[in-house]
Amino acid sequence: MRTSIQNETLGNVSVPSLKTNTSVLKTEVSKLAISILLIFASYGLRAHGDDHPGPNGGAIRMPGSFHTELIVLKEGFKILLLDVSLKNPIMKDSSLQAKLVEGNKEQKLECQAHPDHFFCPTSKVPTSGKLILKASRAKLQGAEAVYDLPIPKK
Repeated sequence: MRTSIQNETLGNVSVPSLKTNTSVLKTEVSKLAISILLIFASYGLRAHGDDHPGPNGGAIRMPGSFHTELIVLKEGFKILLLDVSLKNPIMKDSSLQAKLVEGNKEQKLECQAHPDHFFCPTSKVPTSGKLILKASRAKLQGAEAVYDLPIPKK
């Protein structure tokens, strides 16, 4: 939108309207503010720890009010059940079921309890597929924790 103004030297001159520019500027600033807000809000939507290695260097998932940390070893999988602060692995009143899924094949793993973790041996650690854990920590049942294989190095 343009507005005409009278100038002594130039006569009648058409110039951009300040009202329109202010409105456009407010709209653009609002769009920018909303974009920045959405970017920061999306960080909070990620599962806790999924993008950072755990305290023992493993991959983290949060299936409930606790975390699982998966460490891939040559002989199988080491799984720690950590609190919400990624600390204090405990085994008392805890359980773990694990299965490997490759394509349409499922293999249930027999996991053994150790003083501070579970160990799920496997003859061969797969290079594709998923490891699905169903854990409870101190009587608190979690949802399935799904790890895509192979676990990327962080």
